[in-house]
Amino acid sequence: LKFIKTLNRADKVSPQLETTIKTYRKYLPLIKNMMASNYSNGPIEGVNRKIKQIKRTAYGYRNWSHFYTRIRIEFTIRIKKRKPIRK
Repeated sequence: LKFIKTLNRADKVSPQLETTIKTYRKYLPLIKNMMASNYSNGPIEGVNRKIKQIKRTAYGYRNWSHFYTRIRIEFTIRIKKRKPIRK
């Protein structure tokens, strides 16, 4: 990996960049895992973002069941996607 080689070659750099390089070295096994895997937490982050948006626009539901129902409605309605305008 070029990334690992670059980390090992980084010598005379600014203190801020040195901190970043140390962090990368510390988490190198996790970074390798992430690069090798096809899994992503993107879909879960999308769900969390949508729920937070519902909370923001609702200004706080008084009833938990109404809030829960609203979330269920959001995730069960499917919008039919149109064909792109440009090809």
